[in-house]
Amino acid sequence: MLTFSFLWSIHQVRNFLLKAALIYGITFVIVLPLLCRNLPYSKYFSSPIDIHKKVYEYNQRRIKQADDYLSKIGMENVRRRVPPKAARLQLAIGVVSVERQKKKSKTVGTQYLTQVMARLHESIWTHGVQDKMFMFICNVEKNGVKHKEADYLSKYFHVRRFPRNRTRHEKMSKEREKENYAFCLESAATFKADYVLLLQDDALPHSNFYEVLDYLLKNKLERKTLRGQYTHGENDWVWMKLNFPDNLADFHRSPYFAYEWIALSLTGASVISLIYHLTTGHETFPTKSRKLALVLNIVFILSFCYFFLAFWLIGRPYFLRLHGLSKHFTKLTPGTSCCLPAVVFPRIQVQGLVDYLNTIRCTPILPLDFALDAYREKTKLKQYLAVPNLFSHIGYFSALHQGVNSRDAYAFLIE
Repeated sequence: MLTFSFLWSIHQVRNFLLKAALIYGITFVIVLPLLCRNLPYSKYFSSPIDIHKKVYEYNQRRIKQADDYLSKIGMENVRRRVPPKAARLQLAIGVVSVERQKKKSKTVGTQYLTQVMARLHESIWTHGVQDKMFMFICNVEKNGVKHKEADYLSKYFHVRRFPRNRTRHEKMSKEREKENYAFCLESAATFKADYVLLLQDDALPHSNFYEVLDYLLKNKLERKTLRGQYTHGENDWVWMKLNFPDNLADFHRSPYFAYEWIALSLTGASVISLIYHLTTGHETFPTKSRKLALVLNIVFILSFCYFFLAFWLIGRPYFLRLHGLSKHFTKLTPGTSCCLPAVVFPRIQVQGLVDYLNTIRCTPILPLDFALDAYREKTKLKQYLAVPNLFSHIGYFSALHQGVNSRDAYAFLIE
């Protein structure tokens, strides 16, 4: 009898393994390759031969949309070149920009600044908050060099230019980038808004960026829930980043991301085990609790491996986008030292940050984002990252390096 029971258990386990192998095969060999073949951050993605052409075509479409929008608003908005007369601004938005040099004709027609300014303007006017904020172009092109795109847009938007009499290290790119950033931070702070949003000129805002940003500021930072009651938030943070590169956001890139990966896999495995237990467990093993426990453990382990592998193959960036279904799903996570396409600063923190930047020198070993992080560590202030991204980095052609910005061209396939 014991031998029969043992053989029966082996038979059941073998059946589970065969079924699991079938499910694994269908999922990872047939279903996911078909569903994910056009997802750039999936492991199944294969870069098309004409991807550089596609990046250019996507950019041209966005340029046309921006030009059409600016033509539509026409000169009626000239009044927006001066700050609104509201008693108190919520947000001052500065867009740091330089002329992208034409190198082997590759950078002709990028017009990132035009795209960014048009999208910002459209989003702000759509939400009817034009009297609560002010946006301007921070032209940091070196002295004597014209920034044709900024000059053209000056009929629509206020422009601040890097002063001719201010010291700048033109031949040291990292130091020059820091000096530009410090100047634009100072310029934005002069508008006396509660917050400063500093953008690179290739950080394209999502259409709902203001709605989500306003929600995060008011409900996550300015006030917090304590024992069911709203309390004033603490002024203990120095910035909130609104963009993190998708190609750096995969599960294996950070311990924090890996914890997410494990938690999602455990959740999926628990759900599958519970469903199995409720639907078939008691019918298959009405009195054999040990056999049921054995099979449930096998189901849990196989399910965990299934979800663990599936999440990795699909790519973390696509799961992050679920947070974008509603502003209420948006979350704040601990920030990272990397990357500065779009950053919000409380104005009360700006002067201290600028003073610190003026005392240090940035180098390839200490770039601007690392220097900012050093200041945060020194002051013990908190940093945050909004999830998902509220801005997309569209700058395939780099202003800093004067060439193609990344080998991963698909990172710039943004409609």
